[in-house]
Amino acid sequence: MKTQIKINKVIAIIMILLVEQSTALFATDVRGKVSGKNTNSKVVPLPNSNIQIMGTNKGTLTNHDGYFELTIDKPTKIIVSYIGYKKDTLELKPGTNYYEVVLNQELTTLNTVEVTGQKPEGMIDQSNIVKTEVITSQGLLKAACCNLSESFQTNPSVDVTFTDAVTGAKQIQLLGLAQIYTQLLTEKTPNLQGIASNYGLNYIPGPWMNAISISKGAASVTTGYESITGQINVDYK
Repeated sequence: MKTQIKINKVIAIIMILLVEQSTALFATDVRGKVSGKNTNSKVVPLPNSNIQIMGTNKGTLTNHDGYFELTIDKPTKIIVSYIGYKKDTLELKPGTNYYEVVLNQELTTLNTVEVTGQKPEGMIDQSNIVKTEVITSQGLLKAACCNLSESFQTNPSVDVTFTDAVTGAKQIQLLGLAQIYTQLLTEKTPNLQGIASNYGLNYIPGPWMNAISISKGAASVTTGYESITGQINVDYK
């Protein structure tokens, strides 16, 4: 019984030595070059191509000229890949130490992408040195306005009151002061002055307006010097 166990141990040791020796005998360096064929059928080297031994996490990268070198210990296959090109699988055969791989360019057609945006109802104009609140076209639609005097229903900063119930004349009150202290502009041009300031609010139709900009306090002389409580500018479509 003991003799049989010793024989089995000797056989196992011999088998291990044979496997290690065969592996050492087969270990070899494999070299090659990876190139790519572009849309003009021109073959160019592909630097930093990925060379991976199939079924393992071992591999290497090609150099600047597309060449690579890899050590293998048994017949195997390698996967060659490069961004923008189709992958290729290459079988490494005994007796062959140099391989050339040419990858074909992979053309990918992207589907049409449609990007849509929606303006908020109100926002602060960050491009203006004076703090300016903007009522966008979305905010004007929500207000359901028919003219300029009805465009401030959703804005708590501006009050619109009647000055004459018979004629329907209205005025804007900004910061609690009468309209004469507020400058009204259309397309950044002073407008609705004098007698027009009493009735002009009803004469600018809602469908004409694209946005309304409201700035409080004294403004720059570039758009007028008549504002004390602020400026209201109407942008047309």
